[in-house]
Amino acid sequence: MYFLPPQYKNDLKAIKKSKIALSISLSFGISLLFSLLSLFIAVNYFNQELSSIKLSNSREQLLIEKYKKEGLDKEIINFDKKLRSIKDFYDSQVYILDIYNIIAKELKDRGRVSSLTISRIKNPEGKIVYQVSLSGSIPTRELLGQVRNGLASYEQIPEESIIAQLATWISPDSFNISFQYIGNNDNQKGK
Repeated sequence: MYFLPPQYKNDLKAIKKSKIALSISLSFGISLLFSLLSLFIAVNYFNQELSSIKLSNSREQLLIEKYKKEGLDKEIINFDKKLRSIKDFYDSQVYILDIYNIIAKELKDRGRVSSLTISRIKNPEGKIVYQVSLSGSIPTRELLGQVRNGLASYEQIPEESIIAQLATWISPDSFNISFQYIGNNDNQKGK
């Protein structure tokens, strides 16, 4: 290279410089291209992650709302069950005092009770009623008839449910009467 003419040397130097500039430009361009490509991939990846997070959050919100709704539904159902059980409890209560009051009112000064049995049964319609069996002593058949008619005058005691055994009518000094009691208030039909 030392023996070449100066013009040729200058041309070689220019070619060498242009090769270096070209390789620097090319490596810068390729680096820029790879950087832009990496940046595009990173932006695309983060956008997908962000949309995945948004989708996950919306799913979580839907699940939270669903659980809140299910929880509220369960609370309502449990509250309804509790109310029903309270209602069933009160509906199944035996209001013995009402039955005692009716018997005492109808037998007052007419007779005496020696045995009283109250049992809970279902009538043919499937309604819970109380079967009351009563035995004791009464002086006359007329008073026995008054007791029977008095019991029949109450709304809670269906007249067809009042049964006085045949021996009661034959020998009025002792009686056996049974009847069904429905309800828990002491309203009377005729009184």
